[in-house]
Amino acid sequence: MIISYLNSSRDAFRILCGKSRTNRHQLHGHISKMVKIHCPFEEVPLPQVSEASPTRLLETHELAVAHKRYAILSLLVGAIAFAASAMLVYEHLQIAKDASHVSVCDMNAILNCGTVMRTPFAEVFGFPNPYIGLVGYAITITLATVLLTGAHFSRWYWICMNIGHFLAFCFIVYLWFHTTFVIGALCLFCMIVWIMQIILLAKTVSHSIQTGVIPAPTHIRQVVGGWSWFGIVLIFVLLFGIIVIHVSDAFRIN
Repeated sequence: MIISYLNSSRDAFRILCGKSRTNRHQLHGHISKMVKIHCPFEEVPLPQVSEASPTRLLETHELAVAHKRYAILSLLVGAIAFAASAMLVYEHLQIAKDASHVSVCDMNAILNCGTVMRTPFAEVFGFPNPYIGLVGYAITITLATVLLTGAHFSRWYWICMNIGHFLAFCFIVYLWFHTTFVIGALCLFCMIVWIMQIILLAKTVSHSIQTGVIPAPTHIRQVVGGWSWFGIVLIFVLLFGIIVIHVSDAFRIN
């Protein structure tokens, strides 16, 4: 190998010095031979970089816009729910210090936060329910803020987000049932949290369908965003319609 390398070097030097009539192609052959002898590895072709297709760029842009819209909505709704939870924590602490405290939302016998807070259902897990809202909606606000910065989360994150919002929705349905049919009084700030949580659940599920986290046909992914608001209104009508009917019947009986 060394002798072949020296011979190729000598031939290439003779061509450069004009001592040989070998043409340029022969010079190139000698140099190539020198390189192959010196570094006997197979040549690895460089990866070809192709420009992203316009369709792919459009899909990426639409995905970024969808994430931004969801993040803004989640941030606003989460902030409102957090504020309502904070007010509930404040009122609960005031009642704990003074049993005769009148809450700011004690408007009448039906709309009376104090009545609801003095029941065992206000502490389902052994501590005031609003503490759960403080922690949960603080996480929602934080994640929405991070999403606004352009961060991308894995599929497992979105699945956990859907599960978390669904469990929160089940909890507010539990509270709605007991405040309506057992306690017989309604809490204004609680109802604000209910409304915000319903919106968060519906928009999180629709966003997950739109972005492919939850598998769905293309035509469903295209229309789920608009129809999610219809579902939100439908749930509002169902829950609060039952409340109105039940309260009306109670007044009629009395």
